[in-house]
Amino acid sequence: LYSIYIILIVCIFSACSSPKKLVFRDDFSKGKLSQKWDIVNGDWSVNNACLSGSRTSADWGIILSRKKLPENYLLTFSALSDAAANLFEIIANLKGEKFFGIMQNQLEEAIKLEDRSLFSPENRIKEKTLVCTTGNIWQLPEINYPNSREWLHWKILRTGNHIYIWINDEDVISFTDKIDLLNTKGKFGFIISGKVQIKNIHLYSLKKEEALPPQNFEGRPLVWRMFLFGG
Repeated sequence: LYSIYIILIVCIFSACSSPKKLVFRDDFSKGKLSQKWDIVNGDWSVNNACLSGSRTSADWGIILSRKKLPENYLLTFSALSDAAANLFEIIANLKGEKFFGIMQNQLEEAIKLEDRSLFSPENRIKEKTLVCTTGNIWQLPEINYPNSREWLHWKILRTGNHIYIWINDEDVISFTDKIDLLNTKGKFGFIISGKVQIKNIHLYSLKKEEALPPQNFEGRPLVWRMFLFGG
């Protein structure tokens, strides 16, 4: 009995001191949308253990998790966007109207990071849209990324003022925030301009060595687009 007691104490201590703690999970196995989510716009449902979302004729399809992000976190999930969807976007660190947008832009075949806003009901009429880039336009990094009709497996790591993103275990893009875009905590969610399926969402709170920036992260070459305006 004493040996069992010691083993239990060691297991409890190890669990409490773990540098990575699962704080949110949804595998959509119950066949319906749980109370973990708030639908902002569009049609969202659960089918075949996947979250299925689509836009309305008027605007984006948008869904938000009710769970706030930890200060340092790892968010993982898999997503499959319809070929007709120009944009699939991850909402990160939504606080008030502002959030950090991580876009899969299928129209430009790119992964883009942007300073975005999800407008309140009062401002949506004035802005004539639900979501828009509202700061640092063309100043944040992006990479070329070919469209895929296969599932993409995303990993998004936030540690301090750094964001690191992997797709299908490839180093893809990173960002060091020197202009306070990464709000402390805030919510996460998803945006789609067409149709998307999402599955196996896991959110981990990180501390100690798990919250340190990864070593030897390379990422794809950055692209800086230039826009010329003429009269």
